[in-house]
Amino acid sequence: MTPKKLLYVTLAYPADLYSEKVFVDSEIPALLQEFNQIVLLPTDPFPRHADYEKMLPEGVSSDWSLADDKIYSSKLLRTFYIFHPAVIRAIFDMRREARTPRQWLKGFFQAVNMVRASQIVRRVARAHDMSPADTVLYSMWFADPASGLARLAMTDGWKMATRAHTSDLYDDRMLFRSKKLRSRLLRFVSNVFAISEKGARYMKSRYPEAAERIIHHPLGARRSGPPDSPTQTSADGPISFVTTARLDPVKSLPLILDTLVEVARRTPDRNIIWTLIGDGPCLDQLVKQSENIHLPNFSVDFKGALPNDRIQQLYASARPDWFIMMSRSEGLPISMGEAMAHAIPVITTDVGDVAELVGDDCAILLPAPYDADGNRTLSPAQYADIITQMVTDAPLRQAMATAATNRWATTFDATRLAQATARHLSTLLQ
Repeated sequence: MTPKKLLYVTLAYPADLYSEKVFVDSEIPALLQEFNQIVLLPTDPFPRHADYEKMLPEGVSSDWSLADDKIYSSKLLRTFYIFHPAVIRAIFDMRREARTPRQWLKGFFQAVNMVRASQIVRRVARAHDMSPADTVLYSMWFADPASGLARLAMTDGWKMATRAHTSDLYDDRMLFRSKKLRSRLLRFVSNVFAISEKGARYMKSRYPEAAERIIHHPLGARRSGPPDSPTQTSADGPISFVTTARLDPVKSLPLILDTLVEVARRTPDRNIIWTLIGDGPCLDQLVKQSENIHLPNFSVDFKGALPNDRIQQLYASARPDWFIMMSRSEGLPISMGEAMAHAIPVITTDVGDVAELVGDDCAILLPAPYDADGNRTLSPAQYADIITQMVTDAPLRQAMATAATNRWATTFDATRLAQATARHLSTLLQ
């Protein structure tokens, strides 16, 4: 049997870029069941971490040619591609799409990135003895490097697939992306794995000519260790909440803090504990905000950024009662799925693709914090009015915890989903 190979384009992996590392770590074991050789091709030169490369399993290696390429990372050097035939054609196609100088510039660099990435990938494939006959090109993100892979599929006959998440999927979330260029490349993409049903519907509607090759296929969340049994919650003990996220304004973390303070005011006989796992630009603001809260039954535990295995150990050893997230926008949050895997029910705003992951049986779905015009919808007190009675109902929490882990097992188990992905990619070479 001819060995099968995979050239896997990532953003930073095997470096420690939290969300991507969780994604790819879940896929590698399954991919090794189908492919004899995997070459990782990161695109970001900054977060390199040699220790992670040393821990790659046998059969997996990394090549930093794309991340180290001076032309790909330099706006000035990329201008030398302005007369490349593929770039000229892309610019010509944009004449009815780009409206502003910034959009024209964005479109130009996307076209150059596509061409340069295809050149580097062709060189990397040659260096690793990979050919269209035995290798699948695969990208974690449907961004510019994936366009380079698609161009190779168009020019050289490679089989190529890519995942698509949020900004790399929805054209309207970018300053500019040429629909004509993407439409042309999609004719040569074997599959696009959209991680949400909503995203798959969007792509099929926008690019109907490629609809049959656009597949809804979530990434899922993994659970390390044996299955958890939902813990019993006493009717008079503390109520613990956890949030695992990058501490970014889009996560509305001050709103969570204010809401839980209001819950504490409504339950003076219960201790309310919020554990916040993560780091980011909002950390200092949250620390200062918490220092001004003087309620004897409320506390915040700032854990900082933790590796994924440590988070899962925390969930297993000291399982919080609730996972809470009140973002103003979301994709399909892996951190939420990981909590559900450990029988932690969810409190979340109903934004983005969240409703595909949770339902009323395992989550308290709250109104989005902002309406379409950017106005606040509910105050922290109003949110607290919605959730207080439910979070103090121990039998309800117990039932929702059981439903959460069951829902994860049937729809969001990363191990099972990764095996399906690996099998699908392998069949592209048959």
